Amino acid sequence: MTEYDDNFEAFWLLYPERWIKDSDRHVKIGKAKAWERWRFMRKTNQQHAMAVLPVFKRTVDARYIPDAWRWLRDKKYEDYDLDKSKAGPSRKPKCAFCGGDAIGWFGACWYCDKAKCQKIVKG
Repeated sequence: MTEYDDNFEAFWLLYPERWIKDSDRHVKIGKAKAWERWRFMRKTNQQHAMAVLPVFKRTVDARYIPDAWRWLRDKKYEDYDLDKSKAGPSRKPKCAFCGGDAIGWFGACWYCDKAKCQKIVKG
């Protein structure tokens, strides 16, 4: 069994559950993978990730919450500012079809994967 430090446990408890449509429930998966990412992060990045979690939870739709390890791997915590006036993603464009903030290569949305997602709106 893996031993997690207290800071990671606090992060894991605060990180929101994601909605799984097929099973019709909210879940958290990938704790061990998230721990591997967390262990190799700088302390300042860990602190920033913890600090922006409340802003992230308030501004993201449950359908679009990535697994915690992906959020850490992709450094999504850098997209959120602690300043209340700048809450929410600051760098990513939004999908014009579903509103998701993960526009992939060539402007395609990773979440809904619709052809209409080729049209993006700067966020």
